[in-house]
Amino acid sequence: MNERENQHWLGLADLVESRQKRRVSALAGSKTKRSKLVSMFHHSLQFDGKFFIEVGTKGTERDVLNLLRGHGAHDEVLVLNNSNGCDGEWKTIDAAIGDCFGWCSGSVVSCIPGSLLFHESDEPELRGVIFRPTRAI
Repeated sequence: MNERENQHWLGLADLVESRQKRRVSALAGSKTKRSKLVSMFHHSLQFDGKFFIEVGTKGTERDVLNLLRGHGAHDEVLVLNNSNGCDGEWKTIDAAIGDCFGWCSGSVVSCIPGSLLFHESDEPELRGVIFRPTRAI
């Protein structure tokens, strides 16, 4: 795992509820334990509600892309999942959302480490964009 990819994995801990931060951080920091974290994408990963922008069942792929781009998403993103065979792949944002949206696959598309991602839950009503504004220095 290169440093760029590692930043995306470790950034997940900044976006989950406080009770999960330590566990997510430990799993994200270990390539051998990463599969346990990926399995949490389906049911048990709880993103911090302060950062959650619901897309739900009425949102479209285009809505997600507009939200992500509106919050500064990069053109190339990292797909993290265990369902459609593209775990750990770098893709264009359009291709990544196209591959994950609507499949209820427990996927994460990481756009900006620790700040912006899309989560496709196994429950469509929990589908959403997670955005944590970065602080100016």
